[in-house]
Amino acid sequence: MRKPGAKILRVSCLRLILTLVLTSAAFAGETSNTSLEGEVERYADQTSIETWDRPDTMRAFFDTGLRFESLDGRFKIRIGGRLMFDNIWRSSDEFGPNVTTDSSFFRRVRLYMAGTIYSDIGFKVEVDFSRSNLGLQDVWGSIKVKWLGGATIKVGHHNEPFSLQELTSSKYIQLIERSVITMFAPGRNSGISIAHAFWEKRITATLGWFRTTNDQGMAMVDDDSGISFRVTGLVISRPEEKILLHVGFSFSYRSVMSVQYRARPGVGDKDRTVDTGSIMAEHTTALGFEIALRWRSVTVQGEYIMADVDAVASGDPGFGGFYIEIGWFVTGEVRQYSVDEGVWGRTRPKQDSDDGFGALQIVIRFETVDLNDASITGGEEDVVTLGANWHLNPNMRIMLNVVFADVTGGPEGTGDLVAFVIRFQIDF
Repeated sequence: MRKPGAKILRVSCLRLILTLVLTSAAFAGETSNTSLEGEVERYADQTSIETWDRPDTMRAFFDTGLRFESLDGRFKIRIGGRLMFDNIWRSSDEFGPNVTTDSSFFRRVRLYMAGTIYSDIGFKVEVDFSRSNLGLQDVWGSIKVKWLGGATIKVGHHNEPFSLQELTSSKYIQLIERSVITMFAPGRNSGISIAHAFWEKRITATLGWFRTTNDQGMAMVDDDSGISFRVTGLVISRPEEKILLHVGFSFSYRSVMSVQYRARPGVGDKDRTVDTGSIMAEHTTALGFEIALRWRSVTVQGEYIMADVDAVASGDPGFGGFYIEIGWFVTGEVRQYSVDEGVWGRTRPKQDSDDGFGALQIVIRFETVDLNDASITGGEEDVVTLGANWHLNPNMRIMLNVVFADVTGGPEGTGDLVAFVIRFQIDF
């Protein structure tokens, strides 16, 4: 069977020849052969119908990103990325320049390609360019297994299933930085996981085995590996009223040689204000509890995470913390929720900035973490963050945060810190 591309090439050549012949004839004063011209056009039209109506023919379009999709939906490709540029001004009477120096930097610069082939095979490759070395983010392949009820098995470098805020994309979180308690979440590592949404997608469950890896996806230590598990449920789900109540539980257990927990107070650079230092250990266990309520344009969410370290020399310390976060769209938008994964998604303004104002959201979060236990004195930190987000359209927002941090006994000392942060974000 001849390929459609060859047929299209023949038609194009025939059209070119016909054009040259008719043009020459016109200059020579001769009458064009309308029957020949009509025959070529009919042949071209028939070729277009046969080619572009094929089920596997790809069409290109833009829907918050560049998309390619076959007519039968079996093949889908997405090309996108994100750019987040932060500017920070800090003020403190107690901390030194390692904490208080103002800064401007690219928090994230990422490009990705993702998609589905043959309906059930998925893939994603995402790279971060914001550091001196390229960092791998999501680099994985997946398959949807029908005989497991449609469960998805994913292999590669991806997020371990732990914590609502950790798993919600940085494109969709309500404040510029995630809560400090996400330091206890394992983050992205290399491994294999299986995920499934059932009971009309009101329950999600994900289980995975992972090895701790660096930014290039390479294993850090031979025996540093473990399992993570997360289950979520929609206790209340009223899509037509834009109301839902989400609850979830996360668990992570891994073998380690050492572990370190540290965090900054609502900013993306400079020294950490709480830090346990490296702890020689054998195992770590983390438990997380999460709850989120969406009542139309208002969302309230909170999490509590605790981490226990099996480290006899350090007295088997345990750490923990929680946050409460409230967001309200003044302009009436509704925060989107992914029932497949149990996380928050993209916000679409009722009116884009080229037709109206866009969407305006105000946010407040209180969080606290304690890294003092047994012989470890990593410090305590209470943080209050006020935020305002202006969504110009689904792909761009400007974020303003004012951070008030109270630190006791951290590696940089004890004191208060105030930071003003502005982010310009474009993602697609």
